[in-house]
Amino acid sequence: MKVAKSATNPDSEVRVLKTGKCPSLSGKSQLTYQIGCEGKSDIQFRISANSSSGFFSDDWVALSDIQEVLNKVPSGEPYTSFVLLPLFRGRSMNMPGFMFAALKQEGLVLAAKDKQRCYAHGDIKGFLAAIKVLNEDKPQKAEVKQPIAAPKKTPSKTSAKKKA
Repeated sequence: MKVAKSATNPDSEVRVLKTGKCPSLSGKSQLTYQIGCEGKSDIQFRISANSSSGFFSDDWVALSDIQEVLNKVPSGEPYTSFVLLPLFRGRSMNMPGFMFAALKQEGLVLAAKDKQRCYAHGDIKGFLAAIKVLNEDKPQKAEVKQPIAAPKKTPSKTSAKKKA
C-alpha cells in the first residue's frame, strides 16, 4: 500500500486504503481521491488528481474534521459543499466541491430530495464498516468455485482414420 505524509502532522504517515474515481459535482471533470488511515483508526481523505484544469490541494483531511463540520448542520437541513469551506482556508476554492464529490461517491453525503445542488447526511456507519474491512489488512476469503469438468475428448478425423 502507498504511504503518504499527512498535512496536519507531516511526521506521521497515512497508509492508503482505497483509491477511487468520481465525477466532480459539476460533472465537468473526473476526480481521483484516496482514503487513508493514519495510525490504526484516523481515517483521512484527499483529492489526488483532476482530469480537468481546476486547481486542488492534495493535503489529507481527517474524516473526524469533516464529520465535525457536517454535524453542525441541523439534522434534516439540506446543505451545500460550502459547509466544508472552513477546512480549506488558504487552499483552492474548488476543494469543498471536490471533497464533497468524493464524500458523495462514498455515500457519506446524499443528494437532497427537495433542493437541487443540496445534500443531506449519508450512511457513516456503512462507510466505517467498509473501511474497517480494508484497514484490517487481512486477505479476503476467496469465493469457492466448483471445478469445471474437463470436456470429453472426441476423436479427431485424423485419429479416427488411423484407428480404422
